[in-house]
Amino acid sequence: MSDVFKKILDSNLLTSRRKQIFEMKINGFSCKVIGEEMGVSKQRISQLLKTIDKKIRNNLSVEHLNDYIIEIKNNKKNHARRRTIDF
Repeated sequence: MSDVFKKILDSNLLTSRRKQIFEMKINGFSCKVIGEEMGVSKQRISQLLKTIDKKIRNNLSVEHLNDYIIEIKNNKKNHARRRTIDF
C-alpha cells in the first residue's frame, strides 16, 4: 500500500466504515464483493466510493492530491491485470 493511501486511512478524513470500503477497493475487491461483505448493494458501494473520492480530492493538499491521482491510476492498472482476488 502506498504512503498516500496509508495517510488517508490514518487520517480522520473518513469514517471507519468508509475507510474499510476504501481499503477493500484499493486492495482489488470489486464493488459486488465489498457490498456483500458490508450488507449493501454494489450500486451503493459505487455511490460511496464516488463520495469518498470527492472527499479525498477536496481535502488533500496539492502535492498529496497529485500523488493520490497517480496511485489510483496505477492501482487500477495493477488490479486490471489480476484475474483473481487473494483472500
